[in-house]
Amino acid sequence: MDPHSNAPIPPTAAPPEPPAGVSGQAGAQAMQQPPVQPAAPAGLQPSTSANDTNFMLGVIGLVIGFVIMPLIGFILCLMAYKKSKQAGYHNTVALVGAWVHGVLTALTALAIIFIIVMFAAVSR
Repeated sequence: MDPHSNAPIPPTAAPPEPPAGVSGQAGAQAMQQPPVQPAAPAGLQPSTSANDTNFMLGVIGLVIGFVIMPLIGFILCLMAYKKSKQAGYHNTVALVGAWVHGVLTALTALAIIFIIVMFAAVSR
């Protein structure tokens, strides 16, 4: 058969049958309707960059906390988590960043206090 000819192409498969027990117009309508998606569970939805605009703020906070200063990362991650929660999403990246940078901020503060106390003791 020539691919450039205008001859009609015969169907390769028969059209699908309507569901058992359904016939006529109701069967045709049942076949045309798209499948129903299952309902999402109640509560917070998982966060992805496609559905939560604060996801990237959490990622930026996580990275900045390691590169520049844990306190800035802690604040950015808390902001991202709070905004995501208000929008109905669970931003795991922001939550992990807030915990990690909160601990790093506390350890940094303790190290600064320790260094100040040690210099004060040595200078006596």
